[in-house]
Amino acid sequence: MRALRESLNIRSPGIQPYPPQLTADLLPFLQNRTVLLVGDSVTRNTVQQFCKLLGKESVQIHRGHKWDLFDQIPQEWIPAEWAEREKWEDWRRDNESKSRPRLCYIPEWDFAVVTIFQWGMDETDYWRTKDQYNPPGSVEQRMHAIAQPLLERLALPESEGGLAPHARSPRPDLIELSSTLWDLAKWARDDLDAHEMTITDLSADRLEWWRQRVAAFVREAKSIWPNVPLVWRSSHWPSDENAKIDWFMGWSWNNPEVHRPFFHHNRLLQLDHAARSLFLPQSWHLGNHKAYNEWTKNAGKLGVDGVSYSNWGNLLLGQHAHQQDQLHPGPLPAAYLWGDMILYQLRQATGFPAIESRLTLPPADK
Repeated sequence: MRALRESLNIRSPGIQPYPPQLTADLLPFLQNRTVLLVGDSVTRNTVQQFCKLLGKESVQIHRGHKWDLFDQIPQEWIPAEWAEREKWEDWRRDNESKSRPRLCYIPEWDFAVVTIFQWGMDETDYWRTKDQYNPPGSVEQRMHAIAQPLLERLALPESEGGLAPHARSPRPDLIELSSTLWDLAKWARDDLDAHEMTITDLSADRLEWWRQRVAAFVREAKSIWPNVPLVWRSSHWPSDENAKIDWFMGWSWNNPEVHRPFFHHNRLLQLDHAARSLFLPQSWHLGNHKAYNEWTKNAGKLGVDGVSYSNWGNLLLGQHAHQQDQLHPGPLPAAYLWGDMILYQLRQATGFPAIESRLTLPPADK
């Protein structure tokens, strides 16, 4: 991340810059690369902050934008409620722009990061009445109807409506997937409707359903973009003291009975463990050849083999004092750390050799 910032003439005060040759050695893997992210508002905001750390502004692909392909979404994937919303005034539809694609482009390296919003692992279009909703609802449909055609449009040369002066590959070089907070919010609403607590542990049925949906999410991404490296990103740990379901939903009720957390750390931990069980062998697998082979076999059956796991969220444990609001991490340390990690993962994905540590490196950014 530091080398990339310095290549864009962004210097940290009081820090000796890297030698030019080191930057030249570190960054060629970025040239003409695309990273696709499928996540929620945490992903969206992190990319916005990442872009600003690089001296750029991310682009929101709103309705009517030259890269907006909303009109190509199959009609059967658009819920009936949407027809009524189409009659709304523009100011009432501003919130839906929050869930539209966003692009961070670094022209100096021809490097693009594209984010696609998703509504969790739900398959029922549960969130279709939320003001920031835009169709389609399921993550599989959103990858087909939004991500794939958008990447194809961006790959065109600029003269044909694309991103860069030259044609680019429509295939991403790395895909990062994540899903946590919308899933927890839905369960919290279900619990409130059933007059249940929102801080109890998730049931085994919920956890197994989520694991199976995550596996289906991964399989669909593999089907659309075969042989593209995939990374599952862990969720950060916001302060559960402030994460109330009414804030998340935009409710203004003055009722302590409904001012309850929509996520709690125990539930975040359960989903993190469920994800790890899909993508990482556990300690007992590594010490037992038979158990490891069984885990590998099961991962292959589920179609989640070969997927990396990003520990970004867990590395932010205890950093909620630096949150942007009740939910979203701020740029430091979260977006800077994410940038470092995604760049390292991209370097690995594109076949460049591992970076060896050098004792002569200047001090790191503070």
